Amino acid sequence: MWYYCAVYTCMMIGFYWGDHCLPQITKHKMDIDNVQAGLLSAIPWVVATIALGVESRYTSRHGKRGPVLTIFLLVSAAGMLISSLVGAPVIALIGLCLGACIQAAVPLLYSFPSQHFPGAMGAVALAMVNSAGNIGGFSGPTCSAGCAKALVRTPPVYWC
Repeated sequence: MWYYCAVYTCMMIGFYWGDHCLPQITKHKMDIDNVQAGLLSAIPWVVATIALGVESRYTSRHGKRGPVLTIFLLVSAAGMLISSLVGAPVIALIGLCLGACIQAAVPLLYSFPSQHFPGAMGAVALAMVNSAGNIGGFSGPTCSAGCAKALVRTPPVYWC
């Protein structure tokens, strides 16, 4: 169960950092106004919705949740890394789209505690995993601001 807590906490750190800072990152990377940044910030969530549909259809047919979860987490991590390191705006947006696909990994992760713990213990395990994820949801935006300020090369837009 602690493995699921650690994975979900890390997932929420990345998710909430991207969720809170996405419009600012888009505006900074593409040098556009607020309305355009808001509209472009919706694109990664549309991609995440499509990924969620593809993931649910695939796992319903094939039942391979573990490998699919691993693939989605690796793709999301690569997307977040690409979006933060690349200077080209279009490639950064593609990276943000890949990073937003972490939303498709959440239902997969939620399915594991109920498989490993019978009955009411599964509900308690799921509650524990969700509680640990809430810690990640708080610490993601909070810690990213402190880490970004510590890095000299980081522009202020990432300090959200």
